[in-house]
Amino acid sequence: MGCKKCKGFISKYTIDRVTNYVDVQTYKFKLCWGCGFFSILPNIRDEFTDSIMEDRTIIMELIEDDLLKPIL
Repeated sequence: MGCKKCKGFISKYTIDRVTNYVDVQTYKFKLCWGCGFFSILPNIRDEFTDSIMEDRTIIMELIEDDLLKPIL
């Protein structure tokens, strides 16, 4: 499956984050390596998603630190 904008390769990732010190929220990312477009699901606003929207380099840091797990 390719990007709708540039037809580039899309990678899919997932990460589990603890919210409210009890609940675990699973986030799913789609990242285009051609144009840099990405999406985050679920589409909710919280501290984690807001920080990624402000500084998109966080995604690359999460990939380098093996915190984002690829979905095959």
